[in-house]
Amino acid sequence: MKDKDACLPNLNVPFNTYSTRIMSIKVVLYRFTKKLGLSSARIFLLVGMASLLIFSIPASAESIHDDQKADDEWHFVLKPLYLWSVSINGSTTLSVPGGGGGEFPVGSSGLTGAFSFHFEAGKNKWNLFTDYLYAEYTSKDVTGPVGFLKGQNELTLHLTEFGGTYSLIEKPKYKLEVLAGIRHLNVKNKFTFDRSNLFSPLEGSANIWDGFAGARFARKLTEGISGHARADIGTGDSDVVWNIVLSMEWRYNAWGSIYAGYRWLNYDFNELNGNDEFGIDIRAEGPGVGLGFYW
Repeated sequence: MKDKDACLPNLNVPFNTYSTRIMSIKVVLYRFTKKLGLSSARIFLLVGMASLLIFSIPASAESIHDDQKADDEWHFVLKPLYLWSVSINGSTTLSVPGGGGGEFPVGSSGLTGAFSFHFEAGKNKWNLFTDYLYAEYTSKDVTGPVGFLKGQNELTLHLTEFGGTYSLIEKPKYKLEVLAGIRHLNVKNKFTFDRSNLFSPLEGSANIWDGFAGARFARKLTEGISGHARADIGTGDSDVVWNIVLSMEWRYNAWGSIYAGYRWLNYDFNELNGNDEFGIDIRAEGPGVGLGFYW
């Protein structure tokens, strides 16, 4: 039987070259993520991003914004219709007849509709951004709060961000920014019993406002390829909401790019209004791809 690690590189070589550093970290992360039980697709994505972001540190290079306008001019970025292939795990809480709340799992959610875009405007060290995501999910064969009644759980999300960044460090090869903003989630949840002739649907909705703060990092890897990372955490109406994005971008010319990455978004919210209760405790994650336009 062939050794499963036979294809991995030999590490008994000097740890002083660019390629050796990259391959070495891939080996370590490969073995670590396999122990965690991650899928091969996620392992490949995480290993590749970590390798490029951490170990590609040449001594000199052109500025990460060398192909943009001068710092004292406005420059803009539009990323329309980026596709975030989101899967959701967790549960929602809806009021049930007689008072109180019942939990409905959303772990088998299927994405049934989505629309999104991202826009930025920057000048000097300051940058403003907005992001919008619309998504619909449908979970079938979900067990209701009674325990033996099943149905369909529908979740609709409108997620909007408004924020700004300030550049703390900007070197020829990398850039570090702090960020802050407001995130709004309009969420609607509807559970329809399979025996709809006997039971009325259960419904709930909320407008959730949260402030958030964090940082993002950009690293130029080659003349046209760069790595990006963003992390933020917030609270407000939610108990806590956190967001992490890792991505790679290829600027194929001065005005256009292609990018791909992975995003995690976690919400924990619960609201009690009299006898009505509504809540969500979900983690959304998945790979994303899109196009960018610069001017």
